[in-house]
Amino acid sequence: MNPKEFQTIREALAYCIDQEHLSYEQYSRNAKRTLNLHQKSIWEQLANDELRHKALLSSLLDNHQFLSMSYTPDANPENLDFLQIEKPVNPVKEIFMKAINAEIEAYYGYRDIAQKSSETEMKNLFHLLSQEELVHKQTLEEELATLE
Repeated sequence: MNPKEFQTIREALAYCIDQEHLSYEQYSRNAKRTLNLHQKSIWEQLANDELRHKALLSSLLDNHQFLSMSYTPDANPENLDFLQIEKPVNPVKEIFMKAINAEIEAYYGYRDIAQKSSETEMKNLFHLLSQEELVHKQTLEEELATLE
């Protein structure tokens, strides 16, 4: 996600829905391409999470309503380091490294939208989504570590 200025919450939601859809498609492709059952299950779980995010965001955009969530933001890391992918690299490792970088980008995008939101409920939603992207990053990092 590239941080950008949104004039309305609707613009932010529409942008995020598109990003979640792109992530879903990429993770689904990764799941279909791998023969490793463990990795396939990781990609499928990440794809399902992205679908869940997309459905939540879409319902907000469609209904113009958001039920309050009891959510307290965790400590947000200030600086996450993107992985430098130097060639040549094992193609499977490269896929995981690119996915980790995409999750970091998504984290920053959601965090930035949350920080700019003046509505508490929207702020909480985008903080929650940013935290889920950190969980995805950690899952991918753990699997990448097994490949080394």
